[in-house]
Amino acid sequence: MSLLKVMPLVLAGIASCAIAPYSARAEQPIVLAQAQTPQQKEEERKHQEQQHQQQHPQPQKAQEQHPQPQKPQEPQHAQQQKAQEEQRRAQEAKEAEAKKAQQDAAKLHADQAKIHELQQQQHNTTQQLHNEQHKTAVQQQQAHHEENKLHHELSAQAQQAKTQRQAHDADRQRLIAKEKQTASAEKTPAALNVRLRIQNERFHAIASQRQQSVDRSGQTVIKEPGNRTILQANGHAFVHVDETVNFRLFGGSPQTVRAANGNMVSTFVRPGGFQLQVEVDGFGRPIRRVRVFPDGRRFVLFENRALAIGAAFAIGAFIVSLPPVHYDIPPEQYIVDAGYASEDDVYAALEAGPVEPLDHGYSLDEILASYDLRQRMRSINIDSINFDFGSADLGPDQAVLLETVAAVIRDMTDQNPGEVFLIEGHTDAVGSDIDNLSLSDRRASAVADVLAQQFNVPRENLVTQGYGKQFLLVPTDEPERRNRRVVVRRITPLLQTGQDQYSGGYGGPGDQGPR
Repeated sequence: MSLLKVMPLVLAGIASCAIAPYSARAEQPIVLAQAQTPQQKEEERKHQEQQHQQQHPQPQKAQEQHPQPQKPQEPQHAQQQKAQEEQRRAQEAKEAEAKKAQQDAAKLHADQAKIHELQQQQHNTTQQLHNEQHKTAVQQQQAHHEENKLHHELSAQAQQAKTQRQAHDADRQRLIAKEKQTASAEKTPAALNVRLRIQNERFHAIASQRQQSVDRSGQTVIKEPGNRTILQANGHAFVHVDETVNFRLFGGSPQTVRAANGNMVSTFVRPGGFQLQVEVDGFGRPIRRVRVFPDGRRFVLFENRALAIGAAFAIGAFIVSLPPVHYDIPPEQYIVDAGYASEDDVYAALEAGPVEPLDHGYSLDEILASYDLRQRMRSINIDSINFDFGSADLGPDQAVLLETVAAVIRDMTDQNPGEVFLIEGHTDAVGSDIDNLSLSDRRASAVADVLAQQFNVPRENLVTQGYGKQFLLVPTDEPERRNRRVVVRRITPLLQTGQDQYSGGYGGPGDQGPR
C-alpha cells in the first residue's frame, strides 16, 4: 500500500482519538462548583493519591529483581563439630551455674549462721542487761534501806550531839560568867592586895632566875628560864623565845647544822613524813620557817631580814609607819569576842583579808613591831580565860574556851598549810614593864601549846608574841580583865611570802633572805 493511501487513514484515527474525550465530556451535565469543607478536601486529596498510585505503580526493590546468591551448604562433619562445641559450652554454663548456686547456698548458710550468732549475742546481752538491772534495783533497794537506817541513826546522833553541844555551850557560858564575876571581885581593895601579893611572889621567883648582861652590840640581854630572852636598847624592849625550844616539844630532837652565813638551821621530822626547817641567827631571832611535804613541796611560812646589830636596836627600824586603821564594818565584826561569837563569826573574821589594801608584803619582824600594820587584820579577842595571878598556866577547865577558835584554825590550815596565825599576849597595867612583857609572852605561848596539844592545830603555823601592857584595850592603871587578854589574828596576807607559799622562798636554809 502506498504512503498516499495510508496517510488519510492515520489522520482519521488520530482525529477520532482527540475528539472522543471532548465528546464524552460534553455528554456530562454541567454542575455548578460548590465550596468544599476541610474534611471533603482531605478525602479528595487521599482519593487522588490512590488513583495516582494505581496509575503509576512503584518499581520493585532491587532485592526482588536481583535475589542474593545462596551460601554453599556446610559439610556434615563441620556441622557435627559445631553441635558438639555448642553442647560443650552449654555443659560448662550449666556447671558454672551449678557452682554459683552452690556458692550462693554456702554464703546464705554462713549469713544465716552469723544472723543466728548475732541473735544469740543479742539475747545474751539482753539477759545480761536484765540481770544488771535486777542487780542494780536490788542494790538501790539495799542502799535506800541503809540510807533510811543511817538517817534514823544520824537523826538520833544529831539530836544527841545537839543536846551535848547545848549543854557544852551552857557550861561555857557559866564559866565565862564566873570568870567575869571573879574579875569584877578583883577590883575590891582586899582582892587587889591578894592579887598583887601572889603576883609579886611569882614575879620574884622568875626574876631571881634571870640572867642579865650586855652583848657586844650594846643591848641589854635578860635571859629567863625556858630560853626566853628580853632585849632592851634605846627605850625599846622586845621578848622572843628560841624557836627550836617550842618544836622540841612536838617534833623531838632536831638535826641542827650551822649554815655558811653562821645561822643555825634545825630540821624536825613531823608525823606523816613532814619536815619543819627552822633557821635562827646569832642573836636567836627566827629568820625563816619552812614546812616541807613528803612530795617535796615547800611552804615558806615566814622570813626575816638578817641583822648586823642586836634586835633591840633594830626594833625602831622594823616599825612600819602607817596611818591609823579605818574600817567600814561593825566593831563587833572587826574585833570578835570569843566568849559570845559563833564558829561562823570566828571563821569570817579569820578568813577575811585586810580591812584596808596594802601595796606589798612585810617581814615577820615588821608585823610584830608595827601596831598599825597588825590592826589591818580583823582579830579574835579572848578575855574570858582566867590565868592565875602572875601565872601563865592554863587549866583544863579554861582550855574549853579555845575550842571554837581551835576548830577554825585547824580547818584553815588543812585547806592551806601555809597559813600563819599570830597569838598575842596582853596584860593590864599592874606591875613592871619587864614583868608584864615576860608574863604576856608566856601566856601567848601557853595558848599556842594548848591549841597544838589538845586540839591538833599545827604548832608551826602559829607565831606567838607578848606585848605586856603596851596596848591596853581599856586605858586604866587599875586591874582590868578586858586588858588581860589573848588576841588571835591571821597574818598570812601581811607576810611577803603570803602570795606565794608554794616556793622555795629565797632558796634553801642559810640564805640571806630578803634585803
